[in-house]
Amino acid sequence: MEQELKNDSDIVVGSDGAALYSTGATGSLKNTGKLTIGKNSVGMFMKDGTALTNTGEIVSTAEGAKGLVINRTTAGTYTNTGKIKLTGTSSVGIHAEGAAHNINSGADVEVGNTTGTSQSVAIHLKDGGEVNVLANTSVKAGNGSIGIYGSTVSTTVDNNAKVEVGDGAVAIYAKSGNVNLNAGSKMKIGETLGTNKEAVGVYYVGNAGTINNNLTSFDIGKGSIGIADAGTGATTINNNSATVALKGDSIYTYTSNTSSNVIGNTAITSTGNGNYGYYVAGNLSNYGTMDLSSGNGNVGIYSAYGAGTGNGVARNYANIKVGKTNLENELYSIGMAAGYTNNNRPSENKVGHIVNMAGSIITVGNENSIGMYASGAGSTAENYGTIHVTAKKKV
Repeated sequence: MEQELKNDSDIVVGSDGAALYSTGATGSLKNTGKLTIGKNSVGMFMKDGTALTNTGEIVSTAEGAKGLVINRTTAGTYTNTGKIKLTGTSSVGIHAEGAAHNINSGADVEVGNTTGTSQSVAIHLKDGGEVNVLANTSVKAGNGSIGIYGSTVSTTVDNNAKVEVGDGAVAIYAKSGNVNLNAGSKMKIGETLGTNKEAVGVYYVGNAGTINNNLTSFDIGKGSIGIADAGTGATTINNNSATVALKGDSIYTYTSNTSSNVIGNTAITSTGNGNYGYYVAGNLSNYGTMDLSSGNGNVGIYSAYGAGTGNGVARNYANIKVGKTNLENELYSIGMAAGYTNNNRPSENKVGHIVNMAGSIITVGNENSIGMYASGAGSTAENYGTIHVTAKKKV
């Protein structure tokens, strides 16, 4: 016999408690009211039950709060249509474990800044499954926090849905599977919080997945990274966003995975210094124009990986406009670059391979800027297109 616990009232819970709790194979939970929860407390906790439904509201300003917790060994699909807002550090909006559960996020889910060692996460799938951010909803996470995290089969952001995170935060941290940012979806990430504390739109550490970037709007904060592949295997990144503007010290797409393959169809512009359109260790085919004329030290395409670790080739099929160079601060603007040489620390040396394809034009209009550049033994630069130089001092 099914045991259902329903709530349509306001409930306030202090520390280390649960507003609604169900255990047992026949249990179920339903909430239409407002749940206000304290430190280390849970709004709705279901252990081995049949159903969990939230159309109400779950809120907290306390540390370690959790909105919905699903712990069930049989995989299921759960749709949340109630608003969840937990602004205390180390909070989790929706947490699922025990099996590969599917979570449909049909309402706004928000967690705040992370100030301790345990990160706040809006949606967390511990043991696989799928996350779908449905149309007209949002997932938000504050500084140093994570929007969506887990070992997922797939993560999908639907049309007119938005994932937004603060400084030093990660919008989607995918340990496996595919990421689908559908046409009409939006993403906004904050600025870097320092070295190795960049905000990242999609951080992929899985094996041979696919990232489909069809975002209508992709707002990348200063010093941050749009998409990063630090995984393994033949991961594919399809960048089909129409445009992206880099605000300074930012990278649109970064890969350390030498087996990765990036297809770029995005028009890239710069509004600051030290930006990279693509910084890749694997293969790249770029078809999107780049106008990096605003700012100093911007690089369109950079191919670099350890000698003997890969054989990636970065190919450009589009027009690239190179910006200004600041010699005093060694900020060189380059259309395409390959490899890296450090004579003092040769263990850091890298090789690369770049090709400017027929029909593509790299324009160098500023003094001391560079069309194509290769550094170190083993690095290769091939030009079958046009390098148009108008500056007096150029390479």
